[in-house]
Amino acid sequence: MTIQLDFLPDVAAAFMLMFARLGTMIMLLPALGESSIPMRFRLTIALAITLVLYPVGAPQYPANLTDNLAQLLILLAGELVIGFGIGLCARMITAALQIAGVIMANQSLAACSLNVAVLVIAHNRETNEQGSIHNLSRWNGYGDFEGGIRGVYE
Repeated sequence: MTIQLDFLPDVAAAFMLMFARLGTMIMLLPALGESSIPMRFRLTIALAITLVLYPVGAPQYPANLTDNLAQLLILLAGELVIGFGIGLCARMITAALQIAGVIMANQSLAACSLNVAVLVIAHNRETNEQGSIHNLSRWNGYGDFEGGIRGVYE
């Protein structure tokens, strides 16, 4: 009885193509692609995900991958580009969300600054003083000056 192992090069080629896409994607993902996570750990995760997804993804590749080297290299380049695109899109979405958070934080800080400015203007109207920020020294921290503010919105 002889064992036929003719299918192994095609299995290895399909695994390599899947690993190229997943490895490239995982290297660029926001959480896993950071420099604080060791390269071996990221590659191990990519290898494990490839092993899990191999039974599902391998039939999607054409048969006899190793017969035509040019076709194999074109497929490999395509897988690398797709993995790079997915990882880069995920990183860009995360960066956009981070920038949106910074903008919202700055806007809320601007709103707080505007409230303090309204209090200073109201206090200056009440005391007939010209505006300066040193007047805040009498502010009790609860949105009111020691003597109270009358006519803030007058």
